[in-house]
Amino acid sequence: MRPLALFLTVIVCHIGSCGETETRVIKGKAVAIHWFQVPMNGVCSTDILLQVSLGANQKPEFVRVSVSIPEADFDRWLSALPGLTQFTLVRVPANDSILIESVPIIEEGPNSASRRPGKAPLWRFLKGSEGIALPYGVSIKAFRSTLWPEIPVV
Repeated sequence: MRPLALFLTVIVCHIGSCGETETRVIKGKAVAIHWFQVPMNGVCSTDILLQVSLGANQKPEFVRVSVSIPEADFDRWLSALPGLTQFTLVRVPANDSILIESVPIIEEGPNSASRRPGKAPLWRFLKGSEGIALPYGVSIKAFRSTLWPEIPVV
């Protein structure tokens, strides 16, 4: 029984630190937030997209950052987010993914015959970022915030 417990402990420790590296400061601008933020246990967990500052002649890069914000502070945090230009983050390569624009839905009508397929957007632009073209269909790097770390929901 002891070898099994040790094995499980090693697995859990490895998964908990999987792919994370040191903390780094990234300069950029928050341009979009994941459309769905469902508060659970007083916390709103969501993702934001940052347009990372590179050189003047380089194509902009986008990264996804997972955050958790206390529900009572969420509106204030969201209104201040467009003004932030520096983010302290930890890279999480295991969460890299392709940026998806929308998810398919069935739009309900007054009766079952009027139901039709539709799309629900996944990202909402922040104020002042409406004209930015997001790189849909491209794999983007994932990070987690040190200032607003993910809070597990039980």
